Amino acid sequence: MSKYVVVAGQNLQDVAIQVTGSVEGLIDLLALNGLDLADSLTAGQELGVPAVVDADMLDYINTNSVVVATGQAPDEGAFNYDFTPDFE
Repeated sequence: MSKYVVVAGQNLQDVAIQVTGSVEGLIDLLALNGLDLADSLTAGQELGVPAVVDADMLDYINTNSVVVATGQAPDEGAFNYDFTPDFE
């Protein structure tokens, strides 16, 4: 199994894009590594790499030396919004 070493500023969503070419690889990344969506990553942490989801995007990332690193912790990202409607 291939391994990926997390770089500073990466969260789980970033790593999923970095290694599979799509955020759609997130669930496989979590399952493969026994992680939960709310888990934080640390620079230098090794993760197993799931199957590629978007080969074209992954090729672009690798060819252009893109490092996907939003710097958002899970509690700051897309999964922590207050969806309570305000009908005033």
